Amino acid sequence: MPDIIPMMVVFGFLAAALLLRVAAGAQPNRVRVRAGRPGFSVPRAMMDE
Repeated sequence: MPDIIPMMVVFGFLAAALLLRVAAGAQPNRVRVRAGRPGFSVPRAMMDE
């Protein structure tokens, strides 16, 4: 039984790390898309002037 507990802890940390990577990987993509849209509209507005 004592050997199972450290293994569960290790697998728990690995699972948490994978979840954090997926969450961190999904958020920058959304931010880039949102930040990119105004960036493209600003040069168009400047060229119209």
